[in-house]
Amino acid sequence: MQADTLRLRDELDGLERRFRDQGAPVGRHLRPGLSNNEIEQLTAGLPFTLSDELRTFYQWHDGVLELARPEWPYFPGGRIIHPLHVSLTSYARWIEIPPGYDVYNPLWFPINSLDGYSLVVDCGVRPGEASPIHYVDNKADFEWEDICAPSLLNAVQQAIA
Repeated sequence: MQADTLRLRDELDGLERRFRDQGAPVGRHLRPGLSNNEIEQLTAGLPFTLSDELRTFYQWHDGVLELARPEWPYFPGGRIIHPLHVSLTSYARWIEIPPGYDVYNPLWFPINSLDGYSLVVDCGVRPGEASPIHYVDNKADFEWEDICAPSLLNAVQQAIA
């Protein structure tokens, strides 16, 4: 499946308009987007490059400001999307998980991690390909993962629907 980064950017812009129109806290607390150079510098130590869709996401906005309650900037589905530097820290912890936990794929990049649940973007795709989004639960009696969207574009479209 090919990535459609132009359409993804349009959908993200539409999502942001909805946040702002509805007065959602997340609309007030989006961090500025990152340049391609900033993304390159921050991710230089990764064993892969961020997918085209994930780069588009971080160029749109670098997650949300780190706030405390009562005004947590939730995305649809009750998720707080982390800035890239926070996700890099989560990834570093992720790959330190002992072998034997098959659910942890070193090519998956967490964009949200909270209380043992993570949304991760599959960066093991070729340039120009869409990035599947996985939901990982490591709080259950056993670890499991499931694909929640075939692409980041599809995940944003689900959030808007």
